Amino acid sequence: MLKLFRDAARPTPRSLRRRLQEFRGGDRVETVLTRAGEIAYWTRGQGAPVLLLHGNSAGKEVFCKQMDVLAEAGYRAVAVDLPGHGESSDAAAPERDYSIVGYASVMREVIERLDLGGAVMIGWSLGGHVGIEMAGRGYPLSGLALTGTPPCGPGAAEFAETFLPTPAMEVTGKENPSGEELARYVAQLYARLEPTPALFHDLAVRTDGRARRLMIEHAAVGLEGCHQRTVVRGWNKPITVLQGAEEPFFANSALAGLGWRNLWRNEIVEIAGAAHAPHIEQPQAFNTALLAFLHDAHGTKVG
Repeated sequence: MLKLFRDAARPTPRSLRRRLQEFRGGDRVETVLTRAGEIAYWTRGQGAPVLLLHGNSAGKEVFCKQMDVLAEAGYRAVAVDLPGHGESSDAAAPERDYSIVGYASVMREVIERLDLGGAVMIGWSLGGHVGIEMAGRGYPLSGLALTGTPPCGPGAAEFAETFLPTPAMEVTGKENPSGEELARYVAQLYARLEPTPALFHDLAVRTDGRARRLMIEHAAVGLEGCHQRTVVRGWNKPITVLQGAEEPFFANSALAGLGWRNLWRNEIVEIAGAAHAPHIEQPQAFNTALLAFLHDAHGTKVG
């Protein structure tokens, strides 16, 4: 695996397309044109919209265990690749688009063009931070499900206070990590998933390295973006936190004392046997809780 990372050139969206389609069970994707470029999305089902957004150096396929479940439960599931990730194009203006604020703006365009107003958003890791930014800006969401996302920042102090200094965390903002560094990072992203699909490694290699570096640089400077802890203390829409009990990047205890205004069932839902990616490490437990939350947030029946 380490040799593959070291020797392989960064794949392009086109070069990954066939393998990604096979991984999705033959589902094709479509694209929507935004200011950042072409944004790829995978959709299944009809009904109330659910928007799914992946984490740093990943792609929409990490929600492979949710798409059928959501469609069968009567939802329109739309999983999106961020700019510089997966089958989306690299950002047209990297300094503008590769930030939490920039990603939120692009996602607002996606909502408008795909008629997803009122969606409940599922955000994993970086995707959750983008969702909090969207909530803070009043974008048209009906609820937010966070996983692997501790509300913090912008500003270096809160990030340093929140995240644990693991070797893999250094890759989060690194433009050109070594093959070994990227391999360790991917292994920790999906720590309880054995084996990690080779395609998830390829998605990390495919990611535009500028997206990692610029996102962290913007967040650390702290001159833009909503204060995330303030957002969750004040947002009047429902939020759930579906959290792996073995989270490696931050302490779960930090989540409980944030003063959430509208935390679903007034509890952090911890999922046993899962680390940073409970939606794919323990999908049955994750999906059961998610569908119950969607029932309440969307006012729709499950199943």
